[in-house]
Amino acid sequence: MDEQQCAIPSAFVPLYYMNDPETEDLIFGDMLKEGMVVLLEDTVLRPDPDYYQTSSAQAQVRIQETARWGRIVDLRRTNDIVTFICEYSDGSKRRRSYNISFTWYVKKASMPTD
Repeated sequence: MDEQQCAIPSAFVPLYYMNDPETEDLIFGDMLKEGMVVLLEDTVLRPDPDYYQTSSAQAQVRIQETARWGRIVDLRRTNDIVTFICEYSDGSKRRRSYNISFTWYVKKASMPTD
C-alpha cells in the first residue's frame, strides 16, 4: 500500500452518504488496519454536517471527528473494542474508540494488498 496514492478527502460528508463501490468498500471494525482512509458508516453516530454552523461547540467537535474521512495511523484492539488515532486532511488527529461490530467505509486505494 502506498499512502501517497490515497489522499484524505477534506470536505465534510453528507449525513446520508452513499459510497462509491468502484473506489470504496464497507467493512467491519475488526478488519480495520493502519493506513486505511475511513469514514464511520453509522448515521446514528455520524451527525449531520449541514448543522455545523448552528451546532454547540460539543456537537461541532463530534461533526469534525465523525463526518469526514481520516487515515488510521495507530490502531489497537482490546477484546471487542478497536481504538485508533485518526489523522484528518488538515493534519489534526483524534483518538477514536468503537465496538468492532460497527461498519466503516474505506477507500480501496488505502487498503493493504497483503
